[in-house]
Amino acid sequence: MGGDPADAEGGQLGLGLADAAGVRGVHPLNRSKLGVGGSEAHHHGAQILQAGFSWQKASDATAVEAPPAPFNAESIAANDRYEQLSGGFIPPLSQLKLLSLGGGHTNTFLRACKGKCLSAVPKLADSSGRFNPEELSVGRAAFAEAMRDGLRWYVIHWQCPAVWPDLVHFVQAALNTHAKNEQSEVEVMLEMHGMMKQAVDSGRQADWAEIEEAACFSLPPCSSYIKSLSAFVRDNAGGAEGTLLHELSQFHKAFGCGQQGATRKLGADFMGKLVSLNFGLGVRFPYLLNAAISANLNSGKVVDGICRLLQQPQLSALTTKANRSMVESAEQLMQDTRKLCSVMNVDQAIRCTAIGRCDVRCVLLITKKLKDVEKTPFLSIGAIAEAVPGVCKQ
Repeated sequence: MGGDPADAEGGQLGLGLADAAGVRGVHPLNRSKLGVGGSEAHHHGAQILQAGFSWQKASDATAVEAPPAPFNAESIAANDRYEQLSGGFIPPLSQLKLLSLGGGHTNTFLRACKGKCLSAVPKLADSSGRFNPEELSVGRAAFAEAMRDGLRWYVIHWQCPAVWPDLVHFVQAALNTHAKNEQSEVEVMLEMHGMMKQAVDSGRQADWAEIEEAACFSLPPCSSYIKSLSAFVRDNAGGAEGTLLHELSQFHKAFGCGQQGATRKLGADFMGKLVSLNFGLGVRFPYLLNAAISANLNSGKVVDGICRLLQQPQLSALTTKANRSMVESAEQLMQDTRKLCSVMNVDQAIRCTAIGRCDVRCVLLITKKLKDVEKTPFLSIGAIAEAVPGVCKQ
């Protein structure tokens, strides 16, 4: 670690400036694989501009060198996915030389400004709805310098994580302790699932008390209800690979912030009620429960940073005898939608949209909240199913 400043040709990397703005991406394990979302990066950037860009505050920018080919395939795929899911809020990378562990949202905002991307924050957009780097630079000399030259990164050699597998998690945990309010419940759940999978892969039984304690090391806002999050991960993550949880993280990046910013939380009451729902002995509906989280994250009803569209009465409605047939049909449709996307080889961004819309529509129809967010008057699960192929072809 450390060394000389990076030169413009991408030579030895160390404590200093990296080269052109289009070469710095996000580490695939960043924020427990949650990565960055374009909307949340833009709202984060708006806060930076309001307070004034500071090199001192940006001094925790930490990255790992991107490994050489063919070891860089996962990193390239992850950053391509972030761009595709962003809806034009994140520009493509010209190359990939650094993978951020700290400072990723700031860096993504700088890239978006320099690349004249669509802005998720109307007050920062020009008449075309895009960032104008020249206008944003007026009276902001330090910000203009950062946008032009990039952040000043502390760079770790690409082979270090291979020698010390826990290094990436350790660095992120240390940085997150400083920025604890930015950790969402989804990120913490991804972190806990990663620890569970690591234990299973090494032939050990997951110690959930230990996992909960480790997840609270960085003092996330959800520490007081960490047991609700671990209960959700155990029963509803989507198997050993955490398929549903990773889909949820993609939805979170693409739709979870909207115009409200990245500060929204699910909250203790919501998560506590969600994991306590009783559908009968041995009966589970993991797709439905993940859909409930997606619906709340996508909601415009946010009070004091907490999503309030679905609350305890709506969640209770999912378990009633009157709604059981609809719940079973919805669970099956959600599975069928995923199969259809696979058969049609749907693009990643469109797949996220198709699955997200189907899931959210289903759970909101059952809870009688669909009219609050959806203009199309779907009256049944069957009607929602008929709309799925059209979304897949977009």
